[in-house]
Amino acid sequence: MNRTAAAPIQQMCFTLPKSIAGFTTGTCHEIDAVGNIGDPGCRCHAGAGTYEAVRRRIAPPRRADARGYGQGHDPGRAIQSDLAWTGHYNGAINGEVSERMVNAIKAFQKDNRGRQTGVLNPQERGLLATAAKKPRDNVGWKIVSDPTTGAKLGIPGRLVPQQASDADGSKWQSVTGTIQILLTRRKEEAPSTAPLAEAERKLPGRKIDYSAVKPDFFVLSGLQNQKKFYIRGQFRNSEVRILTILYDQATEGVMEPVVIAMSSAFDPFPAQTQAAGPPPRKKVEYASGIVVSTDGAIVTDGQAVEGCQSVVVAGPTPAATQAVQASADAVRSFVTAHGVTADSGKAGDAKASIVRLICLRK
Repeated sequence: MNRTAAAPIQQMCFTLPKSIAGFTTGTCHEIDAVGNIGDPGCRCHAGAGTYEAVRRRIAPPRRADARGYGQGHDPGRAIQSDLAWTGHYNGAINGEVSERMVNAIKAFQKDNRGRQTGVLNPQERGLLATAAKKPRDNVGWKIVSDPTTGAKLGIPGRLVPQQASDADGSKWQSVTGTIQILLTRRKEEAPSTAPLAEAERKLPGRKIDYSAVKPDFFVLSGLQNQKKFYIRGQFRNSEVRILTILYDQATEGVMEPVVIAMSSAFDPFPAQTQAAGPPPRKKVEYASGIVVSTDGAIVTDGQAVEGCQSVVVAGPTPAATQAVQASADAVRSFVTAHGVTADSGKAGDAKASIVRLICLRK
């Protein structure tokens, strides 16, 4: 039976599902204390459980450890993570046994002149852990908490020693700028992943090679002005947090496993953490206002003009918002140019006293 050292055999059987390549569907197997699949031979009783159900019963997921396997840590995730660091695996690090994972194990076994079974024996598991440790140590891999947002992410500290933070997020980069890691945040009204992904997709100079848009997150990767890039975005309530990794194509051999590890380790909204402050507002926002006097006073939403460096009066609009009193000296020139007065709305032209405001922030 293939299992880690000192893991007692559990007298539990399960019916192997079709999704696990390399084994005969429907055969009965034993499972060890950490969830490794054993050789067939045990006798399945009526109602034998599935692999995942039995594995969860024997080896429930544990919290992440200092090596940074992400938001949860179980043997499957650990193996996937190590295979990624050795360059054999480029899929999601989620602990799920898949054909891609089995093929990665076989590739590792082949490179180490072992029998290509798709299942690691204890000696091979130890060899894989040792092989993965070297590239991880070489880049200075560590799990950090972003000082601005409290988000958890993995950082290759030796590759990006320069770090800076502000209200918008944090940035890590190499001395020469060949590698850049950005964690940004912003406030959005009723955000959803599809439009967020589309906005990132349309940024100048980006050519998308891969995209995945899920209800709770999105991923984009490709080329941006001759640099490789990887983006993972997620939101909670009205706050959006986006991880962007940029690196020169010449560093791809080093950065490819780093990107996979960073994607797995990224936890934008960890439990029991609080951001240093509210997310920044958009640089440009629009609102409506009603002219209430000829000296330039308008009624508008106080939140709409909060933190504005300047307010531009764009012109009449058919919409208005429930508002509080706010002074806007800039409206005076508009009033003079267009003849808009507080009384013009009462004369039957309701739209005449409504203006569109553009808030410009730093």
